[in-house]
Amino acid sequence: MANQASARVELTDFFSDFTTSDVTINSDLDFQGKAVFELLYSGELVELHEVPVNVKAGESLTKVIVWQKNHSMIFIQLLSAYMKEQTPFQ
Repeated sequence: MANQASARVELTDFFSDFTTSDVTINSDLDFQGKAVFELLYSGELVELHEVPVNVKAGESLTKVIVWQKNHSMIFIQLLSAYMKEQTPFQ
């Protein structure tokens, strides 16, 4: 197992369009927490999805969400990952 001080959790791949969004997470240590997908328009939150994440050390995990609303405008999509104690990794 990786040294906690040098362990990394990385958001290695990310895609989003007006219907779906996905992220791939790699981790040097066991990681339990959540991925938070936020869709913004003009600085205002339009839609939010919190997805549980459980990645084993040395493995990768992909999470996919489907936006529930029909979005035909240009939006900004943000993604954050949080460990159980709510420490953000971005």
